[in-house]
Amino acid sequence: RVRANRPAFLTNILWHRNTVLKVKWNANGHWLLSAGKDNTIKLTDIRAMKELCSFERHKRDVTAIDWHPQHQDLFVSGCADGSVAYWLVGNRNRSEPGTIVGVNGWSNAAANHGREVCGPVAEIPQAHYSHPVSSAVWEVKWHPLGHMVATVSNDVFCKIWGRAKPGQATEVKEVRQDATQAPGPREVAERNYAAQRWQG
Repeated sequence: RVRANRPAFLTNILWHRNTVLKVKWNANGHWLLSAGKDNTIKLTDIRAMKELCSFERHKRDVTAIDWHPQHQDLFVSGCADGSVAYWLVGNRNRSEPGTIVGVNGWSNAAANHGREVCGPVAEIPQAHYSHPVSSAVWEVKWHPLGHMVATVSNDVFCKIWGRAKPGQATEVKEVRQDATQAPGPREVAERNYAAQRWQG
């Protein structure tokens, strides 16, 4: 018997080989995305309690994930190595854009111990970088219209990413605090803390 004020436990999902860091529901209500310290992202269909796909390309902990607000099969992820990746459910490999899981009966499960494995459609290596090492991406968020992504990291930057229009060169704009304005006490404390961390 379940009390009205106490949620009922339904089931365990055990796909990851290490700590799970993030989970995110898809707007369709059926897909649950999970990211962990095993460098992978897993997609679960809760109707069948089945792992639909494993997304593998990150080289370190996957620290952030977010579904696209309009396209239910697209999501973005951030990694502890400072990289950001874009994923499409069913995309096998970015070098083979026409190869989609389930299309024409294609599957790579036999080559991957019964698991469907998908690769990213785009990557931004070292999206966040603090000399001499990359900084972990702690959060990724799509704009409500889905045309931009914001990322944050311990390199003290919030970065906004967007696609260039066809034929337009990629443009990078950086907004910094006015050099004439003295940094506040919090900013000074953060810089001192970061310096102490890297010095050991």
